Amino acid sequence: DFAHREILRETEWDCQITEAFREGAEKPFKSLFLKAMNLSNYLICLEKSAKKRTTHPCCFGNCISNKLSYNPLMSKIPSILQPALSKQEINLLPIKKYAGVVKMVASDEQLRAVLPELSAERVLGFDIEVRPTFKSGDHFPPALVQMAGRKKVFLVQLKKLHSLHLLAGLFANPKIIKAGVAVTGDIQKLHEVMPFTPAGFVELAKMAAKAGIKAMGVRTLAAQLLGLRISKGAQCSNWERSELTPAQITYAATDAWVCRELFLFLEKTAARVTK
Repeated sequence: DFAHREILRETEWDCQITEAFREGAEKPFKSLFLKAMNLSNYLICLEKSAKKRTTHPCCFGNCISNKLSYNPLMSKIPSILQPALSKQEINLLPIKKYAGVVKMVASDEQLRAVLPELSAERVLGFDIEVRPTFKSGDHFPPALVQMAGRKKVFLVQLKKLHSLHLLAGLFANPKIIKAGVAVTGDIQKLHEVMPFTPAGFVELAKMAAKAGIKAMGVRTLAAQLLGLRISKGAQCSNWERSELTPAQITYAATDAWVCRELFLFLEKTAARVTK
């Protein structure tokens, strides 16, 4: 019976939400996401889980959830009904990597050259990387700053810059949104190498919390809101290398790019709610 695999019509969608409220049903409410899912990916996950699950996939209760596409119909789902995806469900999602232009900034001259592009952006996806510590007492300053714009991602190698005042000015500019996760800790780390008064920084976890989404890290937010999985394989690599590896560049660029996409998604979601 293929009928249960079809996306619910909008009227049926509203009825199911209303019925759920009447019955007082509780989490996971995962079937409410079916209309926002990518059908092909949903069917793949359905087949993978068929041996483990016996509940009808269109029933409330023990249902599988998969890709949450950027879809205006997400506005129909009350924020309190948005369940967190499990690790198993996240691992079923497709891995996504940034495939656009990456600009390495490894000198004062290169930073000066790209500053007009950075300053022209309304929103920058933001993150930093620090060399990991493996021994007690080790401490390293931030090594890399990642900023994602509309058309490219900028990776700034801090150790190769002699002057950081241009970068500090960007971080103090309230007109440019710098959106990331755990930005308070990132700002504290950046203060180790440059003084600036932070302005324009946005914490994505707080934005998500206001929408009723219980997810903290970039990986879980990307899975929950964008329906994609990002690899963290290069996270514990040496970010103070003179020349970053292709894997490091892809990882760093992807993190910043995803942060920008998350901000835009949450911004649009909030705009729909206020209408």
